[in-house]
Amino acid sequence: MGLLVDFFDDLQRTRGNRDPELALEIKSILAVARDGAPDKDVPRIPSKVCRDALSLPELSTLAYILGPEGKNTRIKHILSGTSGNISFISRFPGNVRMMIPVIERLKQEEKVPGVFAITDSQAEEELAKKYPHAQDVTPPLPFPQIFHSFVAGHPKVLVLDTASGDNLSIAMEASFLSYNRPRIVLAHDAHASTERIHRLIENWDLPPVDRVCAIDEWQKTRLEQMFPQLRGRVTVTGQPMFDVRTDPLFIADRKRKIRPQLGITDKDFFLTYTLMAETFNGETEGIAEALAKMKPEFREKLVVAVRRHPMPRRDPLSYDEHVRFFTDRGIRVVHTMDGPTKLPTDDTVAACDGVVNTLSTEGFLATCSGLPAIHIVDDRFGITHRKDIILDVPASEYGAAIKLNRTGYLTNVMETIMTPDSPVARDLATNMKRFYPQDGQKTNRVAAVLLEEMGKAV
Repeated sequence: MGLLVDFFDDLQRTRGNRDPELALEIKSILAVARDGAPDKDVPRIPSKVCRDALSLPELSTLAYILGPEGKNTRIKHILSGTSGNISFISRFPGNVRMMIPVIERLKQEEKVPGVFAITDSQAEEELAKKYPHAQDVTPPLPFPQIFHSFVAGHPKVLVLDTASGDNLSIAMEASFLSYNRPRIVLAHDAHASTERIHRLIENWDLPPVDRVCAIDEWQKTRLEQMFPQLRGRVTVTGQPMFDVRTDPLFIADRKRKIRPQLGITDKDFFLTYTLMAETFNGETEGIAEALAKMKPEFREKLVVAVRRHPMPRRDPLSYDEHVRFFTDRGIRVVHTMDGPTKLPTDDTVAACDGVVNTLSTEGFLATCSGLPAIHIVDDRFGITHRKDIILDVPASEYGAAIKLNRTGYLTNVMETIMTPDSPVARDLATNMKRFYPQDGQKTNRVAAVLLEEMGKAV
C-alpha cells in the first residue's frame, strides 16, 4: 500500500485544498489504505470525482498502483522487423504460452513485424524459456513512467491479455491516450475472464478496444450482448496454444511417454485436478471426499495428479496439504509439480484421462483435447462469489463437458465417466468432436487479425 499512500498524499498536498470533493475522496481512500485490514480493499476503479480530477499520466500511475503487488515488469525485444512493431502485454504464464505460437507465426511473414513483450514475474520466466536471447530494453525509470518511455516507439498494434486487465493493460491503455494511439487488440484465452477487462475499460471511461479475439462463438455472442460497442469488432479465432496441445498426435505421444514414467497403466484412470489462482478452504477436501466414496472397483483404478495454480493469489494450503486430502483417503497420487516426475500442466493434461476443476483454462483444454472435463461450480466455493468471474461453462451447454453445482455429485459422475461405454461418456466424446474440432488454424487466425490491424494503424 506504500505506493498508493504516497500517490494520494502527494495529490492531497497539491490539489486537495482546491477541490473539496477530491479531498474527501482522498481521505476515504487513505483511511482504507493505511488501515491495511484484509477485509477493507481499496476500490480497483477510482470514482468519477477522482477520474475527472486526474490527468492521463496520473490515471496511468494509479491504474498501475492498483494492480497486484510484487510486480517486476520487464520490456523484452523479441524480434526485429521491417513493417512496424507489435507489442504483447502479459502478466500470467498461460497468456505467454498463448502468444508464443503467434509470434512464431509472424516470423514467417514476408515483411516481418518487430515484436516486443511487456511481462511480469512468472510470465517473464515463461517467455525466457522460449526466447532466452531476447534483449531486455527496460529503461531505468520508476513504474509506470516506464510505459511513457516505451510508447515513444509507437507500436502499431498493442495486444492485451485478459488476465492483467487490472494492472498492466489498463495502465498502458491510459498511457496511450496521450500519444498516437496504436490499434488495440485483446486476445482471450479462457471463458472465466470474458467480461473482466471490458468492464474495467468501460468503468475507467476508456475507449473500447479495436478488435477482440474470442475463443469460441459463445464468447463472441456474450461479449456483443454485454458490450454493444464491441459489435463488429469480435472475431472467433480459438486459443492459439491449443493448435499444438490438442493435436491428436501430440496427445498420443504424451500419453505414450509420460504414463510409464508415472507408473500409470492402461487399466488406470488418470485424473488431473487443477486449482485456480484463488482457492478456498473446503474445495479440495470436498472433491477428495467425493472421489473416495466411489465404489471400490472405480476407486482402485483412480490415480490423481494435483496441479496448483502457478501464481496462487489466495490459497490457504500448500501443495502437500492439498495432496494429503487424497492420500489420507486412500487415493493414489502422482507428483507432477516437483521432483523427478515434474511436468508442465499441459503435458499432464495431455497424458491424463480426464480433468476435474472449477473454471480453470485446463478444463477447456481438456474438452478441446477430447478428454472429459468436470467443472464444479459449488456456491460453497469462494471463487463463485467473485463478481468479475463468469460462472458459465459453455462446453457444458453443448454437452461437451459436465458442470456440477454440488461437489457431492462428483461421485456418481466420475463412475459414469470411468465407464467407457456409458451413454454419458459416448455423448461427451461425440459433442467434443462436433463443437470443438481441431483444425490447427487458431494461430493463423490470430496472426491474421494482428496483421490486418497493422494495416489500419496510422
